[in-house]
Amino acid sequence: MELAHLEATMRLFDPQWVVDRVPLGRRTRRRQVFHAGECQRLVLEALRDAQGAISEGRLVETLVQTKGLAAQHDAVPGVRKTLLAVLRHLARQGVARSVALEDGARAWRRN
Repeated sequence: MELAHLEATMRLFDPQWVVDRVPLGRRTRRRQVFHAGECQRLVLEALRDAQGAISEGRLVETLVQTKGLAAQHDAVPGVRKTLLAVLRHLARQGVARSVALEDGARAWRRN
């Protein structure tokens, strides 16, 4: 019923509009690298084991090695995105904080 209303509304703007000409949207399958809570647990372990601040790049390398994704270069951007989301979440909770390194890069440490 709602589609009929939508079609009628579209025809108000374009009388020649045909629903069959609308291209179907394709759903992209998201690559799920981590199980629920797994990335946060791995990040907390890496921060705990670090003797000080650890750079974001080193954290990405650690996660990629831990998950066995070294050969899958297309997985790295997704790992980095998930890692940064987890780090921001931990910072909001007061568990971790961002620090600047000498070269201007950003690193993280546990509070």
